[in-house]
Amino acid sequence: MISISNNKVYIKLEKKVSITSDTNVKISDIAKVIADEVLKREIEEINIYEIGKQKKSLHSVDIVDVIKKIRNVHPEVDIESIGEKDIVIEYLNGEKKPSSMWEFIKVAFVCLIIFFGASVAIMTFHTDVAMPEVHQKIYKMFTGNSIDKPYIIQIPYSIGLAVGIIVFFNHFWLKFENSPTPLEVEIDKYQDELYKCTVEKIKKRNIG
Repeated sequence: MISISNNKVYIKLEKKVSITSDTNVKISDIAKVIADEVLKREIEEINIYEIGKQKKSLHSVDIVDVIKKIRNVHPEVDIESIGEKDIVIEYLNGEKKPSSMWEFIKVAFVCLIIFFGASVAIMTFHTDVAMPEVHQKIYKMFTGNSIDKPYIIQIPYSIGLAVGIIVFFNHFWLKFENSPTPLEVEIDKYQDELYKCTVEKIKKRNIG
């Protein structure tokens, strides 16, 4: 448990926040503050960034700027950062959240594309490795007869393929454990890389 003295301040900067209307960004909008209650309220009200009147845009603030702003008001405090070094501020300029129906349509469309794309990929893979011929040979090995479509092997194989995907990705209604799925891990990695790239791009834009 963190012990808080009267002049000790802990700042935890978020990775990304979205601002919809107010262009005066306060510390309370971008960070969590741990301090004495009175000092905490004063620090949270400090203006940290002015977005200005513009369209939807991305901005970046680093922890050094936050510390400088706090020290300008409270030079006596001891500040310790326990969060991110930079934060991405997404200004939406009063942009409304898309309707749930539109979101559903977009998700359904993407799911259809992925479904048919994955189906074609699986069928192409099976054609490349001559899977139908393999099933025919397995059927002949166990029965001694040759047939073109050994459904007794193909149907269980197809079911097993679907079940294997469900178990591996662990991301359907049949969730076997609470640990992150491989897909969630990859999405998390992608978001981390996107965050780093966005911060660097904003910094280069500001320098230029």
